Amino acid sequence: MALPALGAIAVGALVTWLADNFAGLVKRALIAVGIGAVSYAALSSLSDAVTGYVVGYYGQLPANIAQLLGLGGIPQAIGIVLSAFVARAAMMAASKLEYIAK
Repeated sequence: MALPALGAIAVGALVTWLADNFAGLVKRALIAVGIGAVSYAALSSLSDAVTGYVVGYYGQLPANIAQLLGLGGIPQAIGIVLSAFVARAAMMAASKLEYIAK
């Protein structure tokens, strides 16, 4: 019966040591995750709204114009540009995390 009690003491001591030494790291990680989730939600809703507007206006074009634009690769170019805006906004949000987590 002494072995399980010894294991419980060792685990308790380990948890206490980890809490004392890594409290700041855990705090930073939780802040980063929270801000990351908020940033993702904001970027997701913004990109969905912009994509909806672009697709809506593109859908209003006459069929022959839409076909010519499709041959020219314009829908793919629009997707690339919108993805670049989202990537840039994500990088800006990630760079802000460096200052907040300190």
